[in-house]
Amino acid sequence: MNRGNEFRKRLAEGTAIGGHVFLNDPAITEALARHGYDFIWIDAEHGPFDKQNLLMHIKAAKKAKKPVGVSIGPDPKMIETYKSLGVDFFSCGDDISFLQMGAERTISMLHK
Repeated sequence: MNRGNEFRKRLAEGTAIGGHVFLNDPAITEALARHGYDFIWIDAEHGPFDKQNLLMHIKAAKKAKKPVGVSIGPDPKMIETYKSLGVDFFSCGDDISFLQMGAERTISMLHK
Protein backbone atom coordinates (compact mmCIF):
# COMPACT_ATOMS: atom_id res chain seq x y z
CA MET A 1 0.00 0.00 0.00
CA ASN A 2 1.24 3.48 -0.80
CA ARG A 3 0.95 5.23 2.57
CA GLY A 4 1.24 8.65 0.91
CA ASN A 5 -1.79 8.05 -1.30
CA GLU A 6 -3.77 6.60 1.60
CA PHE A 7 -2.90 9.61 3.73
CA ARG A 8 -3.97 12.11 1.04
CA LYS A 9 -7.24 10.22 0.53
CA ARG A 10 -8.02 10.21 4.26
CA LEU A 11 -7.06 13.88 4.54
CA ALA A 12 -9.37 14.84 1.66
CA GLU A 13 -12.20 12.76 3.18
CA GLY A 14 -11.70 14.41 6.55
CA THR A 15 -10.94 11.12 8.33
CA ALA A 16 -7.21 11.60 9.01
CA ILE A 17 -6.29 12.52 12.57
CA GLY A 18 -3.24 14.68 13.04
CA GLY A 19 -1.23 15.87 15.98
CA HIS A 20 -0.71 19.63 16.13
CA VAL A 21 2.71 20.61 17.47
CA PHE A 22 3.40 24.18 18.55
CA LEU A 23 5.93 23.63 21.34
CA ASN A 24 9.60 23.23 20.55
CA ASP A 25 10.41 19.94 22.31
CA PRO A 26 10.78 17.16 19.68
CA ALA A 27 9.66 14.61 22.31
CA ILE A 28 6.13 15.93 21.74
CA THR A 29 6.30 14.99 18.06
CA GLU A 30 7.74 11.60 18.93
CA ALA A 31 4.94 10.91 21.41
CA LEU A 32 2.19 11.95 18.98
CA ALA A 33 3.71 9.85 16.20
CA ARG A 34 3.81 6.77 18.43
CA HIS A 35 0.27 7.09 19.75
CA GLY A 36 -1.90 6.62 16.69
CA TYR A 37 -1.97 9.94 14.89
CA ASP A 38 -2.00 9.70 11.08
CA PHE A 39 0.24 12.72 10.56
CA ILE A 40 2.11 15.39 12.47
CA TRP A 41 1.40 19.06 11.85
CA ILE A 42 4.15 21.47 13.00
CA ASP A 43 2.98 25.03 13.46
CA ALA A 44 6.13 26.91 12.49
CA GLU A 45 4.02 29.97 11.75
CA HIS A 46 2.99 30.49 15.38
CA GLY A 47 5.40 28.26 17.31
CA PRO A 48 8.96 28.96 18.51
CA PHE A 49 10.84 26.97 15.84
CA ASP A 50 14.22 27.62 14.30
CA LYS A 51 15.64 25.50 11.48
CA GLN A 52 17.55 23.11 13.77
CA ASN A 53 14.60 22.57 16.09
CA LEU A 54 12.25 22.04 13.18
CA LEU A 55 14.61 19.43 11.75
CA MET A 56 14.52 17.52 15.06
CA HIS A 57 10.70 17.43 14.90
CA ILE A 58 10.77 16.24 11.28
CA LYS A 59 13.24 13.48 12.16
CA ALA A 60 11.03 12.34 15.05
CA ALA A 61 7.99 12.07 12.75
CA LYS A 62 9.96 10.34 9.98
CA LYS A 63 11.39 7.82 12.44
CA ALA A 64 7.81 6.77 13.22
CA LYS A 65 6.99 6.73 9.47
CA LYS A 66 4.41 9.51 9.80
CA PRO A 67 3.86 12.23 7.19
CA VAL A 68 4.87 15.61 8.51
CA GLY A 69 3.49 18.97 7.52
CA VAL A 70 4.52 22.49 8.39
CA SER A 71 2.53 25.70 8.54
CA ILE A 72 4.77 28.34 6.97
CA GLY A 73 2.65 31.42 7.29
CA PRO A 74 2.76 34.20 4.73
CA ASP A 75 6.42 33.80 3.69
CA PRO A 76 6.55 31.66 0.52
CA LYS A 77 10.35 32.01 0.46
CA MET A 78 10.44 29.43 3.26
CA ILE A 79 8.99 26.71 0.99
CA GLU A 80 12.40 25.72 -0.38
CA THR A 81 13.83 25.54 3.13
CA TYR A 82 11.07 23.19 4.28
CA LYS A 83 11.40 21.04 1.16
CA SER A 84 15.10 20.60 1.88
CA LEU A 85 14.30 19.44 5.42
CA GLY A 86 12.05 16.60 4.22
CA VAL A 87 8.57 17.99 4.84
CA ASP A 88 5.79 16.03 3.11
CA PHE A 89 3.31 18.90 2.88
CA PHE A 90 3.02 22.49 3.97
CA SER A 91 0.35 25.12 4.26
CA CYS A 92 0.27 28.72 3.25
CA GLY A 93 -3.13 30.24 3.87
CA ASP A 94 -5.98 27.91 2.86
CA ASP A 95 -3.89 25.76 0.53
CA ILE A 96 -2.03 22.59 1.36
CA SER A 97 0.75 21.54 -0.98
CA PHE A 98 1.92 17.95 -1.18
CA LEU A 99 5.47 17.25 -2.25
CA GLN A 100 5.73 14.11 -4.31
CA MET A 101 8.70 12.96 -6.39
CA GLY A 102 9.95 16.50 -6.87
CA ALA A 103 6.63 17.81 -8.17
CA GLU A 104 4.25 20.00 -6.26
CA ARG A 105 0.53 19.59 -6.23
CA THR A 106 -1.63 22.04 -4.35
CA ILE A 107 -5.19 21.44 -3.23
CA SER A 108 -7.49 23.91 -1.58
CA MET A 109 -8.76 22.80 1.80
CA LEU A 110 -11.47 25.41 2.26
CA HIS A 111 -14.28 24.29 4.53
CA LYS A 112 -17.75 24.30 2.99
